[in-house]
Amino acid sequence: MIRGKLVLSTNTAWNIANFRGGLVRALQGDGWEVVAAAPADEHVPRVQALGCRFVELPMDNGKTNPIADLALRLRYGQLFDEEKPDAFLGFTIKPNVYGSLAAHRRGIPVVNNIAGLGATFITRSWLTRVVQFL
Repeated sequence: MIRGKLVLSTNTAWNIANFRGGLVRALQGDGWEVVAAAPADEHVPRVQALGCRFVELPMDNGKTNPIADLALRLRYGQLFDEEKPDAFLGFTIKPNVYGSLAAHRRGIPVVNNIAGLGATFITRSWLTRVVQFL
């Protein structure tokens, strides 16, 4: 019996293959359909081998370009409109911020995970303050 569908997103397929496999299998074992969304890399076959569907979600990692980030926010919105998930799980900063904004706009429950502070918090800048606020 399918409990529902959720989208799990990180900034690389490598991250899903190396760190989220146990979570994907546990969610599937609990009846969830899992859709993994991330930029495509050589680890996509390993993600698919977990039994979830992979959706390529281009992302400009490591850069802070407002236009590229707005485009990512719109891509998350399109993904959610197409998939109609019951929940969104975000890992890493851009999925957490832009995926959450798109999910909230559609009334999709969000569970974010922050495993570390990341490069954004190494220096103090306007971006650091924005990310802390979000």
